[in-house]
Amino acid sequence: MKDNVSKSNLKKISFFAIVIMILLIGGTYAWYTLTLHGTKTVKLHAGKLSIELDEELSEGIHLSNTYPMTDEEGMATEEYHFTIKNDGNIPSNYVVNLIDLDITEGKNRMSDEAVKYNLAKTKYNEDKTIKEALTNTKKLLSLTGENPNRILDSGTLQPNEYNEYTLRLWMDYNAGNEEQGAIFKAQIEVNSTQIQE
Repeated sequence: MKDNVSKSNLKKISFFAIVIMILLIGGTYAWYTLTLHGTKTVKLHAGKLSIELDEELSEGIHLSNTYPMTDEEGMATEEYHFTIKNDGNIPSNYVVNLIDLDITEGKNRMSDEAVKYNLAKTKYNEDKTIKEALTNTKKLLSLTGENPNRILDSGTLQPNEYNEYTLRLWMDYNAGNEEQGAIFKAQIEVNSTQIQE
């Protein structure tokens, strides 16, 4: 009888230990993961990672009543600014992408193939010196279906490094007539995971 009781207790203890481990692992993952949708001027922290979005992103990014533009014209359109900084002492991975916002009922959504963007990024070291500066102009989604998640940038920030971004979007000069009168409306989303060493 004593053997059965101890086996029963052992099973219960094992079950509870497994449940506690699952909760700890899930809690740790949630602590080190952040998804931010740009809605207002924001400074958020996940662990020690901070993301700052300028006020102009409060209503999202809109393309409406627009026309096909050359890249030169597109580079003269409105700029959107945001910053990602690693305030902590461990590296952080990040992914910056665009997600759709709702558009007015009865309106057509502009296809991603018709949208071009320019993203300028300047990466700074902890001593505020420029580590790298990149700029990229391309279609949001190519005709071959590349970049279905609308990833604008991704990488790793070491402790005290930060990226400053400037983003512009416009209707591609080669967009078809079916895009006339369509609307593009999106917001910036930043997914971040801090790296445990």
